[in-house]
Amino acid sequence: NYSSVLWEKLKMDSHLRQALLDAAITGDMCGHVYWDSTIKTGQKVEGVEIEGDIAFEMIDNVIFGNPNDSRVEPQPWIIIPYRELVSKLKKEAKANKVSEQDILNIASDTDNKEQSGDLGKIEMEGKGETGKTTVLIKYWRDPETGTIHYTKSTKSCVIVKDTDMGITRYPVAHNNWDKRKNSYH
Repeated sequence: NYSSVLWEKLKMDSHLRQALLDAAITGDMCGHVYWDSTIKTGQKVEGVEIEGDIAFEMIDNVIFGNPNDSRVEPQPWIIIPYRELVSKLKKEAKANKVSEQDILNIASDTDNKEQSGDLGKIEMEGKGETGKTTVLIKYWRDPETGTIHYTKSTKSCVIVKDTDMGITRYPVAHNNWDKRKNSYH
């Protein structure tokens, strides 16, 4: 029952349609499941509002540690690069108790040349707090425990330090429209 509720809440039918379209056009489709601590659940425990819930997104860019293997689970690590507003990242860094000096290092840039699609290179005008910067989320498997760890950073600030997620499978789903030998694309 919980899976059915989650499927509806995350609008997975819509995501699957988008995934199939992405795969048909570009050859790849990739989804990412993560914990979003900003989601308001409307639930309270002993008068305290509970925040955070499972979230899902389709992603355009993913980098596998072994680019010759299209399977997710054998990967030594997986990186998800994306662009995000500086103001949002600074707020998240502050919530994660990152030092003020390190937060000041989060700055806008124009490093969007590697974004997927022609329109990925076009962004809203903005500098400072209203600009964007590249973020990297890295997942890897701890060789001793087998659990998945992650970190989140910009080129000049670690927003989330090494965190053991307590799960044993990567929170990434990846597939290809057609397979190519020795390539994850």
